[in-house]
Amino acid sequence: MGSIDINTTEKKSKKTIKTFCKLFSFLIIFTFLLNILADPNRIFWFTTFLQKPNFMVYLPGDGGASNVMKAAGIIKYKPNTVILGTSVADDGSNTMGNFYLRTVTPTKVDMKFEDKYHPIFNAAVRGGGVAAMHEYFKHALLNNPEMKKIIISLEIGYFASPDFVTKNAFLHKDYIGLEVFFERSLSASAVESSLKTSKLRPLYVFYNTVKSRLFVKKSNDSSLYPKPASLGNLPFTFMDDGRDRSSELFTSIMTAKENIGHTDPIKLDEGFNILKEIISLAKKNNIEIDFFINPMSPYVYSLLESTNNLEVMRSIMYRLAYIIPYYDFYNLITNIEDTSINFIGQDVHYSRQVGDQILTILANKDTRERNKYIVNKKNIDLVYADKIKNISNYTSNNKTLQKILYNSNLDLQDIESKGIFRVPVIYHDNYNGYRVIKIYKKYYAYPNNKITFDLTDILQNTNNNIIISENVADIMNSLSNKNE
Repeated sequence: MGSIDINTTEKKSKKTIKTFCKLFSFLIIFTFLLNILADPNRIFWFTTFLQKPNFMVYLPGDGGASNVMKAAGIIKYKPNTVILGTSVADDGSNTMGNFYLRTVTPTKVDMKFEDKYHPIFNAAVRGGGVAAMHEYFKHALLNNPEMKKIIISLEIGYFASPDFVTKNAFLHKDYIGLEVFFERSLSASAVESSLKTSKLRPLYVFYNTVKSRLFVKKSNDSSLYPKPASLGNLPFTFMDDGRDRSSELFTSIMTAKENIGHTDPIKLDEGFNILKEIISLAKKNNIEIDFFINPMSPYVYSLLESTNNLEVMRSIMYRLAYIIPYYDFYNLITNIEDTSINFIGQDVHYSRQVGDQILTILANKDTRERNKYIVNKKNIDLVYADKIKNISNYTSNNKTLQKILYNSNLDLQDIESKGIFRVPVIYHDNYNGYRVIKIYKKYYAYPNNKITFDLTDILQNTNNNIIISENVADIMNSLSNKNE
């Protein structure tokens, strides 16, 4: 009788072990396949099958994720052409390697280039500068010593960024190490990222919803304020050229000084020295260079002109012209009639429609078309004079923008001299029927009986229903007294 019990126990134990092994093997295989197919950090560049549209927005620290995916993509594709730059070129260049673009194959604009330049890879790094361009160029050259072309997209505000520090296990290697491979395919953090960014995201959302309801205390409404207004949905509109450009205007004000209005002369010199090293390395390896200055929102140029802050742009344009011929696509955003193409996403970040036009011009074999935008030491005086003329014409012809530049509660001279401006802050969405916001140094309360107000009404105080104060307490007291 006892032997029967022992045999039964042994059988149950073996069955349990087999079940556990099967379950463990399933979890390992599932984890591996999930991370390979979802590929949230774009390490494997195998498929987009499981990737959720706009999946990259769910990744923490997009700059770091950008560094990793760019380096891994170069290892995978060994490109003959790389695009070097910052987030501006990354967002605006609708090419394989774009941080937000779901593709592992060449795009339509890629195919406009001659076959010898393929594959083309967007290696522009978010938050990088000229030093980052240098490192990723060397990384690309290591992976393909026979590469044919580099396309350099210069964001003026990041030109004086000679330092580049990144923890990137892929940079300056021509292979993906086994330890990194297993970390990115089998770790718990990789699974979490895969669930967050894939079509299985509902599982991740469900888990976090349950966890939040069990362990997180509910907050009262007062704890929600103040809160930054979302740039994608500001609590007012700025209608210009038939569309709401409030986000473009505010990001332009926020970053105009930062991007172009002032630069450390020492770091600027260091930036030029690094650029010369890039050019020298390209020439040494018989690599073609297409170099262009990023077009910016017309608002940025107008803001800088109206506050006398165009000197840095002039200095960089002239110094570049004596180092290398380059393209300036300013006219693309001011002289074309199709406003859907003219659209700039925000401040210095041009749209992919503009980016497509830029790459189409660079891919054109007809040098006459490209020469319309070329700048060199022979024509720099004429180009710069024409650019300043166009900026002035744009500003003087845009009556809507003039209301903000010259007749509003914004002290733009103060803003541009200090380089400090933030997203509007909402102090209350509905306080006794009013929305309370702060724009720069002043507080505004306006009736909440419709979703948005015209920004010019707010800043010019042309609406009698708008209350303005430099003290939020005064605003709140005024609103409280309205009900007494």
